Amino acid sequence: MQGQALGQGTSDFHTLTLTTLATVNNPDLRGFDSSTITGPNDPFPDTSRPCCLNGSTMFGNGLGTGNSQASLNQNCGRLDFTSEHPPIFAGVDTPSCDPQTTSAVLHNELLFQTSRNGLLSRRSTTTTACNDLGTTADDRRCNEITFGFLQDIQEQGQVMDINFTIRSLTDADGNLVGAAQGTFTQSITENSVTSACSGSFTFDEQNGFVMTSGPLHEC
Repeated sequence: MQGQALGQGTSDFHTLTLTTLATVNNPDLRGFDSSTITGPNDPFPDTSRPCCLNGSTMFGNGLGTGNSQASLNQNCGRLDFTSEHPPIFAGVDTPSCDPQTTSAVLHNELLFQTSRNGLLSRRSTTTTACNDLGTTADDRRCNEITFGFLQDIQEQGQVMDINFTIRSLTDADGNLVGAAQGTFTQSITENSVTSACSGSFTFDEQNGFVMTSGPLHEC
């Protein structure tokens, strides 16, 4: 897979290799002992650092820290507020990421699902998009992640259209500053009946995921 990273007027291409591994059901590789789980109300075990990956750069080990003036744009196909599909965070006087279609799934030779995702990351002092998330500074970045998919199951007469956007402020080491803010829209059509809803949520290290408006599960 090849992706383009844009920054400071330059264009760099990076090639990523996806590797699939098959492992046995080994507690050492799994990172926890399943026998400690006795029922559905037990706390979920910490699986963030499984065996043999403590020194892996996958968890940020050995990577350089600090910030740069570069703006990162990954798969953001449209960056303006005048488009026919404006970004969810309307009213913010800064470009947002409205990504182009990134993947398609065919089923029985028919288009079954399309998905889109993008990342826009800028120095916090060059945009007002994260002003309500915390204090801006030269060593902090304002980030926006957008994801959505449209799925059409023609055999069942069902169409699902789900999109969400999350904005966050991070320090020079990539740690979350304050709370991230997100919004979502959801539309499901089944048997010619459409249910649509939208909502918002926050996430921080102290409170975790908190719904601030809209339904918690489905429309």
